[in-house]
Amino acid sequence: MKLKLTRHILAAILLLSLTFVPQLSPRAEEAWNFLDGFTPIPGRITRVGERYVAALFVNSEKQLLALVVFNATCDSGSCRVNRRAAYSVVDAAGSNIRSHVEPGEEELINLIADRVTV
Repeated sequence: MKLKLTRHILAAILLLSLTFVPQLSPRAEEAWNFLDGFTPIPGRITRVGERYVAALFVNSEKQLLALVVFNATCDSGSCRVNRRAAYSVVDAAGSNIRSHVEPGEEELINLIADRVTV
């Protein structure tokens, strides 16, 4: 139950941040540089649909949490990460700090929107 609730909360954070925060696109690599200093939280990788996985990253020094979504090729037992697709960073209060979605990832946005129920 707690895991399912956590998944819904993370999906809601990502969806809301992608919906209400303008996408940053000066250059894609510069957008991803914002995650320098973040480290993955072990054991926190979740499959999101058929083509995506999500992982939590933390920057303890700045007290920030990032949900990073990767495009992946999955079979019944495992997934192979292909490329980064999107991220959303929140502070300790839960406020969105920054978000980025790679161009062409409309399927990801639609997938998350379908999973979030209000």
